[in-house]
Amino acid sequence: MANPVKKTRKPRGKRGNGYLYKKAGSKRWTMQFYVNGKRCIEPTGTADKPTAQRKLRDELNKIQDGTYRARPKGKRLRVLDLYELLRVEQQTNQVKRPKRPNELPGRWKHLASHFGDLEVTAVDKKTISEYREKRRQENVPYSLVPRKVTDATINRELTALRRIFNFAHEEGALTVVPPIKILHESDEGRGG
Repeated sequence: MANPVKKTRKPRGKRGNGYLYKKAGSKRWTMQFYVNGKRCIEPTGTADKPTAQRKLRDELNKIQDGTYRARPKGKRLRVLDLYELLRVEQQTNQVKRPKRPNELPGRWKHLASHFGDLEVTAVDKKTISEYREKRRQENVPYSLVPRKVTDATINRELTALRRIFNFAHEEGALTVVPPIKILHESDEGRGG
């Protein structure tokens, strides 16, 4: 009887470290790890392996610290969901309370009509540019003299949108934050 040939296996990493892989046809890495015995599969949002490894390590550190939050399954995240995440955090956590607590809801009133029902992945340069142009055409409400919304006001609203995305990224709800550029403000628009 001939000796059976043993198949050599690819060496595995240490148990509990999770791992990275690419889905068929994708250039970006996906990470897989376990939390309390349940498998979690999440996109890293990058094609760079060292960056993906850092993101995986960050998730594993969150699990160790007890600060990991699983992403919602079955539904797409909307910008409104991210706003609610920040709003609830500001209401419940007195330490992070802003200096002007009504600023975010006031800015959100204008952002909501354009971004509220959009999926997070749909926010890009084009949708932000469309928002800027739409706001530039609008008049300032409750103004005695009809005037257009200034670039400074639009910048404050876009800064609030950026804060919403950055907070969601810090909390682990997002892997990638869209670039939100601010307009150049003329001297007459300052302070508005």
